[in-house]
Amino acid sequence: DEGTILTTMPPDQLSQNSGVQIAIFRHRVSEILLHNTIYDVVPVSSKIAVLDARLPVKQAFKIMHDEGLSLVPLWDDQQQTVTGMLTASDFVLILRKLQRNIRTLGHEELEMHSVSAWKEAKLQFYGGPDVAAIQRRPLIHVKDSDNLRDVALAIIRNEISSVPIFKPSTDSSGMPLLGLATLPGIVKFICSKLQEQPEGYSFLQNQIVSMPIGTWSPHTGKASNRQLRTSRPSTPLNSCLDLLL
Repeated sequence: DEGTILTTMPPDQLSQNSGVQIAIFRHRVSEILLHNTIYDVVPVSSKIAVLDARLPVKQAFKIMHDEGLSLVPLWDDQQQTVTGMLTASDFVLILRKLQRNIRTLGHEELEMHSVSAWKEAKLQFYGGPDVAAIQRRPLIHVKDSDNLRDVALAIIRNEISSVPIFKPSTDSSGMPLLGLATLPGIVKFICSKLQEQPEGYSFLQNQIVSMPIGTWSPHTGKASNRQLRTSRPSTPLNSCLDLLL
């Protein structure tokens, strides 16, 4: 009997020294978030696309498609400032409404229906019982002097994909729009800073499956706070749209 030879993979570095690595990594990231402002993330030279809120819905979404924009600030000419955001989710909501009741908002009306009018109609249709309170709520935004931690928390807590960055102004001309803050932009900035600090960056060399992050399928055995949602090639489009919202 020659027996059986068992071979095992050596334990990864994270399992051997996970507590120390995670503590160092968290400290480095916290330092970066607290001691850098969102202004540090804004590109030195960048183009900001802004749409007039009076534009027809169809034209606005065509511009977003042609320019490859997933979201864009909305300019209110009367208030002389940005008062809202038009996102891909708005487009999905319009598709759902058209699919459910084509007579409610026909294709012809999209030629004339302004973005601002659609935003108001969306609140009436999807906003729930306290629509008036939502309409009175000011646009969620950040100042260029806000640190990255506060900006990231504003995005996460309000469950939004982006937040406008304004530069405070002392005159009556309104606050200039500097750009849009997103979590991917903040993460990219963090990674660039970690590369300057090898002791903090080493944690990112571990396999992602070994880290306590992400959303995983139950059969992987990894714990997840959220359910992993998937679709198949045969899944109806309206079902996929429901998953995106």
